[in-house]
Amino acid sequence: MVLGFLLYEAVDFVWHFGKMSYNGSKYVYDWYYEVPTPDDIEISKLKELEEKIIHIEDLLTKSNTLKEIKDK
Repeated sequence: MVLGFLLYEAVDFVWHFGKMSYNGSKYVYDWYYEVPTPDDIEISKLKELEEKIIHIEDLLTKSNTLKEIKDK
């Protein structure tokens, strides 16, 4: 019974220590090579969409002002 508990705790320790080591190494690698996170990617896509919308709004306002000038 004690042996089973010791084995369980040893496996648990190895599992969690390995996971912490992997996650820490991945974090350092991503930080060093500036790998974007999924949140950064989504934010950049939203900024691009916002810029496109602003551009289209500008085009529409210009075309509307041109139509108004021609109508007069």
